[in-house]
Amino acid sequence: MTAQPTYLSPRELSITPDEHRYLVRAAEILAPMSAGERITIPGDGEYEFDMGLVEKDLYVSHDSYEKCGTAGCILGLCRVLAAVDKSTAFDIDSVPVLGMFYSDALVPLFYPDTLYSYTRITPAHAARATRHFLETGEIDFGDPEGTEPAT
Repeated sequence: MTAQPTYLSPRELSITPDEHRYLVRAAEILAPMSAGERITIPGDGEYEFDMGLVEKDLYVSHDSYEKCGTAGCILGLCRVLAAVDKSTAFDIDSVPVLGMFYSDALVPLFYPDTLYSYTRITPAHAARATRHFLETGEIDFGDPEGTEPAT
């Protein structure tokens, strides 16, 4: 039997409890996937994981999230999961003024500072990086074709 991972608390990670919950769910969905496999979101639809989608400037709200297709990236998957649950987590419409609609601590996870194209990040690689953040509070994407992030 595989031991359940031990994650830091939302407070320790400087994120909200809702953000924490959807990051855990995103990691669980992405972990068993292979490159090119489609994500099926109950109550929503299918998406292909492509971290490169995060490089596009896309508007997302409860009414338009399905039009952007960003469930293909970590942030987009969290947005879609939250929208299906009717949660305001990751919802740009929940921000009263122009600004971030998620915690600052998540910026490097959603927009990694890498030397390679985001399109090289596979679902399994994104899941490992997400779990690593939840376990340590650190962002480590490594190199998808070389060094993997710590597990």
